[in-house]
Amino acid sequence: MKHGAKIIGMLILMSIGLYQLDKLSASSVRLEIVAAGVPKYWGETRDYDAWFAELSAAGITEFLPFSEYQELPEALYLGYEADFFPPCSYDDASFRALRAHQVKLVVAGEVLYAEGFPPLEDDPLRALRICAGEGMISTVLSFDEPGITQIHALDPTRKARMLYERVKAIDPTLSVMMVHAPIPETVTELDGTSRPVQHSDVETYLRDVKDFSVYADIIGFDLYPIPAEFASLIAPNLGLTPVGYRQAFPAYFDWLHGIAEDKPYFLALQAFSYERELSSTMAQEAKDAGYELRFPTETELQDMACLAVEGGATKLALWGQSFLLSEDKTFWESVLEVSRQITTDGASYCDGRPIP
Repeated sequence: MKHGAKIIGMLILMSIGLYQLDKLSASSVRLEIVAAGVPKYWGETRDYDAWFAELSAAGITEFLPFSEYQELPEALYLGYEADFFPPCSYDDASFRALRAHQVKLVVAGEVLYAEGFPPLEDDPLRALRICAGEGMISTVLSFDEPGITQIHALDPTRKARMLYERVKAIDPTLSVMMVHAPIPETVTELDGTSRPVQHSDVETYLRDVKDFSVYADIIGFDLYPIPAEFASLIAPNLGLTPVGYRQAFPAYFDWLHGIAEDKPYFLALQAFSYERELSSTMAQEAKDAGYELRFPTETELQDMACLAVEGGATKLALWGQSFLLSEDKTFWESVLEVSRQITTDGASYCDGRPIP
């Protein structure tokens, strides 16, 4: 028994070592940065050449057209997404600018297939590949947060499965990307009532996330934890008490590493403040109620990005900048600086970073 225990112990240590080696290898892979839209004050110009010149200079390699500038009480958009979808032409300014600066397009599959899946010969992805140009589509983004939005369907994975199979029918080499919501703090029942999440709910949710992730080639979570008093996270294997991002992020990446098999994984990074999602009236009401919905500091942005890389992520998606106003220029510049630094010399940038 002692000899057997020693062998088991050696195997465990070897397993831990291989796991750490896997994460180290992942962190040495070139980090890809996706920008999900641009600040509102950029978006209003539709100066695509200027956009992609600045994004490329900051190490950003992929672009998801997303122009939402208000979420509550109603979603409002600038509408420039239309310039990146069929009907389109190879010579459109939007696609010319992408090619000129070698920024690849991330296609929002939920938008592309909003009206369902047409016959294969009429598929809009075919037309979009021609407009973008050879090799200029990096991935197709699947249905958003399917473990929340699709779970009550009779066949929850049906839409994600159909999208995945359709993309592979068009181009087997084209990847499908899927982003999941963090573990919810409350559960909404079918009758509309809500209750605090329980351990069984967490297990069910993570199992659902794993089931949906079968129909994607790269998977990740959108984790937006600032400020902690408003947006702390329930994390895998850390119980039901919400924790700060420095505990939550490693727990999410450890979980992803365990279920991803050979699939790469990513983080959607908070490039906004929750206040900016609100109308001016609602934002004032939040302030009057005592909420300080601040932006992440540059130190926090750096730390979150580095935790993702150290956790094995091969991609970061900057999300929420479409809500930014001209007065938020300094914050946006800090987001671009983090992107620039982590894609230039990520190891040095992360090794000596200050801890918030």
